[in-house]
Order: sequence, then C-alpha cells, then structure tokens
Amino acid sequence: MRVIRSHRNVYADLGGGDPTAGFTEMAVRELGVERVLYGSDAAGRSFASQLAKVFGADIPESAKRLILGENLKRLLRPILEQKGVKA
Repeated sequence: MRVIRSHRNVYADLGGGDPTAGFTEMAVRELGVERVLYGSDAAGRSFASQLAKVFGADIPESAKRLILGENLKRLLRPILEQKGVKA
C-alpha cells in the first residue's frame, strides 16, 4: 500500500491473501476508504472469509458500504453511461 499511496488513480482490493486482522483498517488508513475495493477471490477463498474482512473491520458502516460496492459503482459509472447504461 505504501507503494501505491501517492498514485491517486491506483486502487487496492481486499481479495487474496489470508484474512488477516487489521488489514482492511490499514488499507483505509493508508489509502483512504475511497480507494479500497472489495475482492472476493472466489476461486481461492470462501465468500464468508472475504466478507469478514469488511464486516469485521473496525471502520464505520458508511466505509463498509463504500468498500462493498459504492466505490466500484463510482468508478464504473462513466464507462456505463458512455455505453448508454443508466448507472
């Protein structure tokens, strides 16, 4: 995260790796909640363990909503609108 911190157009997702306590909080602290995305890593981990990274994090509920979908929706909105999809 330290490597990408200064690159405002680079985001981090929470997929992959072991569900380590404090990782989500560190990502929010280092990058800001607007640059953290949920990642399921569905082929390698259970949805429960990946969702627990967000639901179990000591961050506000509003931050959890951003991570679980609102951030991605914000990033995709211009692309979808350009294609005529109402986002």
